[in-house]
Amino acid sequence: MKNRLFISCCGNKLDHAAPAIDLYQARQFKLAQRLLGKGWEVTIISAKYGLVDAAQVIDTYDQKMTPKRSDEILCRAFREDISDTNNYVFGGELYRRIIRKMDPSVHELVGANRGNGDHYSAFAALTGEQA
Repeated sequence: MKNRLFISCCGNKLDHAAPAIDLYQARQFKLAQRLLGKGWEVTIISAKYGLVDAAQVIDTYDQKMTPKRSDEILCRAFREDISDTNNYVFGGELYRRIIRKMDPSVHELVGANRGNGDHYSAFAALTGEQA
């Protein structure tokens, strides 16, 4: 069975177009790149572009996820069947709710205290790294 990570976008980006996995510069994207190297599928949940494959080249942007935008992405169908995939999601609630709609049994990478550091620790544990 395949493994797929859905990961939220972040504010720290390159200033030019690049493959989505390279565009975002937050530390969690280094972990996502390691999972790609281990054969995982990686999909970015972009506030601007919606669900984006890691290899897709996209332009840089400055847009934050809002409840309205999350609802818009929820209304779009994901083209790939993920029912036979172990799905994991890393990101804030507005991002995670999109993936929960697609897969109610998705593994949410959240920490016990629900803070950013705890979320990152949960993600790092999945990849075998130390936070």
